[in-house]
Amino acid sequence: MAVIWILEKPRKDSDGMVLGLVGSFPVRAFASVKSFMRMGCMANCSPDLILVSLEDFGDDWVNLFHLCSLQWPKSKFYFASRTKISFIDVPSHLVIEYQGATSLCFFIHALVSDKVDKRNFLHVGDIELDSEIPRIRVGGSEKWLEITHKEALLLKYFLQRPDKILSHEDICDLVWPGVKVSQKNISSHISRLRRYLLDSNVQIHNVYGGGYQLSLISDR
Repeated sequence: MAVIWILEKPRKDSDGMVLGLVGSFPVRAFASVKSFMRMGCMANCSPDLILVSLEDFGDDWVNLFHLCSLQWPKSKFYFASRTKISFIDVPSHLVIEYQGATSLCFFIHALVSDKVDKRNFLHVGDIELDSEIPRIRVGGSEKWLEITHKEALLLKYFLQRPDKILSHEDICDLVWPGVKVSQKNISSHISRLRRYLLDSNVQIHNVYGGGYQLSLISDR
């Protein structure tokens, strides 16, 4: 079962993440960034998922995101919020908005459902991605096509977010966190992914105003 670490200040109500997930998942709770980094670095294994309360620690989201990416690069990372906080400029793909314990459990089950016995496989449309090797299969073919790790990481984020528009900034944060990447470099990676997907029912489109969107083609 997936192990979840939660960074959240103590709550008296039942809508807190810790109280909402205890009993459904193995949870380790931290009430401060200091204890989170100190105790987390002493742990024998990495978590499958890190959840940070946006209300409590959103002001320092950039540092938290980069610290966790460096310390636990294989762990999934999200900020969670019970209300929409518009004044904090956190990329939307890093935020889970939930109404209570039930909706939070639903989101978490979806995030970690591919954990058991499926390694790093993703299957959307007729595309199958193995991000560990890394390689892909297209259109039901039995033949695997090897791709680069960056291509696999980029395709993984698109497949996890079908129909969601990813901007230049989103892609940089997801694939090259903390690194300044040119639009030409990103376009080059997108072009290679499009060539891989030519015979599939999945396509990556340019979006007017900037950004990219992966979508399924229903007539193939």
